[in-house]
Amino acid sequence: MFTAGLFASHVAPYGFDTPNLNALNQSPSWAHPFGTNLIGNDYFSRVLYGVGTEARVALLVALFGTLLGTSLGVAAGYVGGVMDESLMRLTDLCLTLPPFIVALVAAAYVGVSTALSVSLLLAALVWMPLARIVRGTALELREME
Repeated sequence: MFTAGLFASHVAPYGFDTPNLNALNQSPSWAHPFGTNLIGNDYFSRVLYGVGTEARVALLVALFGTLLGTSLGVAAGYVGGVMDESLMRLTDLCLTLPPFIVALVAAAYVGVSTALSVSLLLAALVWMPLARIVRGTALELREME
């Protein structure tokens, strides 16, 4: 499903928002496996395009969250001192906030409308546990001979 969603423009039998006036509000059939809506849009094609958007957002969140968490964790663990303390207190503070509420408030004020902006917002909420793990590993490696 993930791969089919990523290649939805090649796999989907109909366009995302292409109405078919000959297939208004049809039940599932071989031509339309999930049926159609009131204006003739194919539900199966719309699901594939939706999965594609979700797949792109998931990959971007994983990429940005990993980059941010790894960078801050390595910086805190390797440099140490004031930078370590300030980054880890910021991490602790962010971990105490409920992510769902923060995401809703940020989405309302920032106005996320594209897959990239949604990905950046979600990545800003998931980097903290990785930063703590990477910081611990960096501290361990820094103290080795």
